[in-house]
Amino acid sequence: MNITPLTTHDGLTLQLREWPVPDARGAVVIVHGLGEHVGRHAHVAARLNAELNALIAEPAVVERIHTLGSEPRGGTPDDFKALIARDIARWTKVIADAGIERI
Repeated sequence: MNITPLTTHDGLTLQLREWPVPDARGAVVIVHGLGEHVGRHAHVAARLNAELNALIAEPAVVERIHTLGSEPRGGTPDDFKALIARDIARWTKVIADAGIERI
């Protein structure tokens, strides 16, 4: 895995993580669902969603994802939206309970 720091126009540092594959026939860019304009490429998102759900159901792919320390999780765009909503609620509570001030 390669990690490259990227700095946004407003000074935020992000981490680009890449897992190079020799002789790759393609690439998939994942922005954790938060970086693209909503609905702009809905037809592309639907196709990628279907293909990736099928891919992560394959035992060899599941095994590889596990060796990278992650857990494959498929689903629909609505499932992802619900996951983000749960994460926001959870971390909002953690921050409030810890008394961390908003900046």
